[in-house]
Amino acid sequence: MNTQYLQYVREQLMVATADLSGETKGQLLA
Repeated sequence: MNTQYLQYVREQLMVATADLSGETKGQLLA
């Protein structure tokens, strides 16, 4: 695995977590 792939996966996990929690999503957008 390369670093770019791991970075991409981490970002996707963060987005998925934000979608599950409206409060978290609001904090990320703020």
